[in-house]
Amino acid sequence: MFPVNLTKNKQSGSVKEAINAYPDSTFGLVKRPGTVFNAELGNSSDLDSAYFFTFNYDDFAEQYIGAVYSQTIKIWNLSTGVVATILDAPSGNAITTVSYLNGTKEQFRYVQRRDVLYLLNTDKTVAMSSATAPGTLTGTVNTLAELPAAANLSAGDIYRINGIDGASDDYVIKWDGQTWSEVVLPGELISFDVTTLPYTLTRTSTNNFVFQASAWTNRVSGISGNTGTSRQPSFVGQKISNLFFYKNRLGFVSVDNVIMSQPLEFLNFWRNSSLTTSDADPIDLTASSLDDVSLFAVQPMTQGLVLFGTREQFCHDVWK
Repeated sequence: MFPVNLTKNKQSGSVKEAINAYPDSTFGLVKRPGTVFNAELGNSSDLDSAYFFTFNYDDFAEQYIGAVYSQTIKIWNLSTGVVATILDAPSGNAITTVSYLNGTKEQFRYVQRRDVLYLLNTDKTVAMSSATAPGTLTGTVNTLAELPAAANLSAGDIYRINGIDGASDDYVIKWDGQTWSEVVLPGELISFDVTTLPYTLTRTSTNNFVFQASAWTNRVSGISGNTGTSRQPSFVGQKISNLFFYKNRLGFVSVDNVIMSQPLEFLNFWRNSSLTTSDADPIDLTASSLDDVSLFAVQPMTQGLVLFGTREQFCHDVWK
């Protein structure tokens, strides 16, 4: 039964109640969509507070519905009602509780691409891990011309090149015995704390998934003082409010910033060089406003991104 009680201020002969139907201002009186019982998902005491999401694979050949509750995750096959098996790693154990899933249903967001879904807890503050770049600084010079001759170098020597604008344009290079390559200054933080960033849900086969912390790419160049090409992503130290895909990049919105990964390297938010930029570099933009704006949603469009904030909306063409 699906009763619809309409207002009493109706003319004589007009509809006052509709059973298994509902009136639509465009299509008229429409039949209530049918439902099919597949399976009992659980107790209302658990699921009333759950965050539900869908997972579609192979052009909807497989469809699943998932729920996050009580710091764990559960998935059902929509066609059969079968409860999917979720492991904590490939060839790992069945997941139990995950601290990243501690939150209310209003705090979660997700985005899916093919057989991988990224699940975000918007209440987590992104942090760097304690891992640091290895090695010992051999010396500091002002120009490449001041570097020692190859005969006086040893493989593994690391030099810092001072720029002309303080630490903002300094860079670090390492000698491998034949050539120089850019590296991170020894002792600098190089990786994210994976427990503070979105987790990955991967379909491995029918009714089988792996849910684990994502394998984010480490920093490969620069120093902490860099403000340009090799700086930390702006979401470090902040909360991520939403996520999206656009032009083969994984994107985040955080405070008043929109941050996008390298193309087709969805877990890489670091630039490859402190010296040069390329079209493959991550994108990190700030919404320009005189008001205190926090972005919370994004709508990708052909012309660019429409960003929704608490006080204003913005349109970014990220390639202009």
